[in-house]
Parts: sequence; structure tokens; C-alpha cells
Amino acid sequence: MKEGPREAKSWLGAVIILLFVVLHLPYINADPVDHHSWRQVTTLGVARSFYYESADFFHPRVFERGDKSGITGMECPIYNFMIFIFMTIFGYANWYGRVLSLVFGAFGLYWLWRLAALENGRGPALMSLLFLAVSPLYFFFSRNTQPDIPMTSLLIGSFYFIETWGKSGRSGHFWTASILITAAALIKLPAIIFLPLFAFTIYFKSRERLVACWRAYLFIAIPVLLAGGWYLYSRYLVAKYELQYFYLGADILKSIAFFPSIKFLRTVIISRLPEIVANYAAFPFFVAGLALYKKIGYSRNTAILLLLMIPYYIAGGFNLYVHNYYSLPAAPLVALVAGPAAWYLIRNSRKAVKTLAVVLVVLAPVVGVLRTTVWYRPLYSEFRAARGMVERHVPDKALMVAAWRVDPTLLFFTYRNGWAIPPEAADASDLYARGARFLMTTAKADSAIAQHSLLEQVERNDSLILYAITRGEKPGDSEPESR
Repeated sequence: MKEGPREAKSWLGAVIILLFVVLHLPYINADPVDHHSWRQVTTLGVARSFYYESADFFHPRVFERGDKSGITGMECPIYNFMIFIFMTIFGYANWYGRVLSLVFGAFGLYWLWRLAALENGRGPALMSLLFLAVSPLYFFFSRNTQPDIPMTSLLIGSFYFIETWGKSGRSGHFWTASILITAAALIKLPAIIFLPLFAFTIYFKSRERLVACWRAYLFIAIPVLLAGGWYLYSRYLVAKYELQYFYLGADILKSIAFFPSIKFLRTVIISRLPEIVANYAAFPFFVAGLALYKKIGYSRNTAILLLLMIPYYIAGGFNLYVHNYYSLPAAPLVALVAGPAAWYLIRNSRKAVKTLAVVLVVLAPVVGVLRTTVWYRPLYSEFRAARGMVERHVPDKALMVAAWRVDPTLLFFTYRNGWAIPPEAADASDLYARGARFLMTTAKADSAIAQHSLLEQVERNDSLILYAITRGEKPGDSEPESR
């Protein structure tokens, strides 16, 4: 069967996606002791609470809860609950979220490839697919237990299906796009910023007067009502159970105010965009695409997406500066612009420019994948020993203190609930009064807390130290209280 000029060539795209998956397999069962471990264990902790405590979807719990119930408001825990389902079927493990993220990442690549083929043709589509696959951000976070790749992937899928609806008119494509954008917004609220793309697409494809374009209003209403309703419910949970743990748009005005700062411009735009959103070999094509926008002939949807990144970056503000994964939705857009530019330069430029373009395309996978290697290095491998040490001495429901830093990673590996605090903030008397009975710290941090008279060392190894908070009693004089 002869391929149309705007259809993607299946086997080349399939090879890129397959290689993307294969390159992630050596790390797929790693514990969350690497880059962004704090965010991964937070995600896993909610799934673990579903598994060990309660599978109540509407009352998610965190383990860094102090002396509270752990119930708090958060993004809709669809991703966490999917991990819990894996745990229920196959038994507890820390790496199911990595598998889920990889599956979402592969689907995101597939949908972008098909979308780019519809918009630009098969050659540019393969270039866009390649550039997204080797984006350091997209590549790395496609194996992290975080909801950011599922959100980004579902966004790409919704872009694809609304475009196919515009070309085919099939209602199934329309409703699939609606479901995907709704799921993306529920998983992470920033996805809601991209809704205007769908409204404009529906309006232009329907050729109806704006006031009569009921599909656009319906398409926007569904994710806004469902996602907005969930986040209002999340705030209700925070107020009722008195535990604010997740961001949930807190201090949004402060975040927005950070947008025009020099720090934001230097870190998020000048440094991060060329280095890890694209990569240094692919980014020149993004710049070329912007410069040659009219010559290349990008679609209206690409233009709308470029414009929508402005309010996304403004609203992201401080969060984009602090957390690099907030830049993930920019990666598919950069690929959509860079792919056609690379194809255009290779096909239409003079020999020197064409040669340079080919060299950059060949280097892009190497530069992109190598940039992620520093993120794969285990940072806290010694924390894996925490569980065995704790299980020898600490009752299941006893409250723990991880006196390491404001990071829940060490507490997560104790498999107990409690506090994660800096060692200098460890007031043993106050913690005892609040129900804490054991404290774990690292050998490096021990000097900040070893002088506490209410701490009795229970066990230690080269990296970790477990104390009992005794209130002047020796460990074992009385049974530690349980929750």
C-alpha cells in the first residue's frame, strides 16, 4: 500500500520508540535513591499507603505526617492508584511507577510522532520524534516515579486526537481528546493552561460562529469542572485534616511575581531550555524554526502552542525555577518546532549548512542521553539498609523521626510514618511529647543531635544510626507506644 506524503513511515518511528524503551530497561527496577528522590518517594508513599493502610481513593495519605492521620489534599491520585494496583497484583515493590512512566513516555512519543506527521509530513515527524526522545528531561523523567510524564504524555495524546477529529470528524476522536486532557489536568493542574488550543482548534475546524460552537465550550467545561472540583476538594481535605503537604497552587502570586526576574531568565530560559528541554545539538533547530517560521509553514496549532507557553511560564514562575521537571511540557513543543526545521535545512540548504545540520542530528541522541547520566547515579544507596535496622527494633505503628534534612527519602526507607526534619531541628523532648519514639539519622549528621540526653543509641552501621527517644528511660524499660 502506497503511503501518502503526510503519513509517518512506521518502521523508522517504531525503531526510535523501541530504542527509547530498551535504553531505560537497565534502570527500571532501581530504588528511588537518585535524582529527585524526594519527589519519587512522595509519590510512592501515597501508593504505599493505599497498599498497607487504606485503598480509599478519595482520602490519600502521605507518610511524612507527623502525629496526624496522613490524609491530605493533593493532585488527583490516579497515577498513585495505578501503582497501588500493580502492588496488589504483583506484591509490593518500589519500581512499578518507573514502568508506568516508561509506558506513558512511549505513548507520548507515539502520539507526538503521529501528530507531527499530520501537521508536517513524515520526514519532519521523524525528526520531531527523535528530538523528543532524546530530550534529557523527557528521557530521564520517563523512568521516574513522578506524575509529570503521564501529564505531558496525555497532553500530547489530546493534541493528537483533537487534530485527527478535525480531519476525520469522528466523534470518538473528540471524546478521546476530552478524556485525555481531563486526565492530564487531574494528574497535574498546569495542563489546564493548554485548553485554549482545543477551543481554537474546534472553532476553526467546525467553521461555526463562536457563540454556536458548543463543542468548544463542552470540551473546556469537562476538564475545568472535574479538575477544578478535585482541587477544591483537595483544599477541603487540607482544612479538615490539618495537613498541608502538596503545593496545590499555594503562593501562586509569589510564583508569578518571580517570572520577570533575572534568576528566572538565566536559569529557566537561557540555561535550561537549550541544555535539558531540548539538548545542545537539537536546540539550534528550534531557534532556526522560529527564525524560518513562515518559510517552513508551521500549522496554526503550533503557533497557538507557542503562545500558550507564555502563560504557562508566567504561572509556573518560581516553581519552574526550582523544579526542572515543570519545564517538561515545553519539550514536545520544542520538538514540534525543531523537527521540521531540521528537515528543511537538510533538504533546502547549501552544502555547508546541510552538513552541519546532519552532524547535529546525528549528535543529538548522543548529547541528549549522555546529559542524563549524572541523574542516574545513586545518591542515597545506604538508605536501603534503613528498613532492616528499623524492623529489628521499631514496632510497625511507632512514629519515626528521620533527622537528616527536609527531605522524606530517609523516612520513606524506614517504612514508618512520622517526621522528616533537619538534625539541628530535632528537639527530642518535643518529639516525644508528640508521639515519636525512634529517631534515625546519618553518620554525617549525627554530630548535630548526638548530645541530646533523651536519645539512646539502638543500632548503627557505617552510614545510619538508630536512636530510641527514651524520656530518660533505657530502651526496653517500657514498650514503645504505637499509634
